[in-house]
Amino acid sequence: ENDIGQVRIFPNPFQTQVKVNMDARYIGSEYILSELSGKIIDRGRMVSEDTILHLNGISNGLYLLKIGSDMNPPVKLIKN
Repeated sequence: ENDIGQVRIFPNPFQTQVKVNMDARYIGSEYILSELSGKIIDRGRMVSEDTILHLNGISNGLYLLKIGSDMNPPVKLIKN
């Protein structure tokens, strides 16, 4: 589980999906999931205070999730 200020992301490590629980100010914010190399794997918009990201099509490994423009550093997610 990662708790970054007003954003909670779990489970971590994950297998098929992660749940993002966040403050309402993040609704509508863009999220970007990328490999450590910077290659973007998935992107979209946060649609509610509890958003589920379905990530079952990606390979096992370490990824970075950034939500909005003010989340620094990005959250490290582990797919296993």
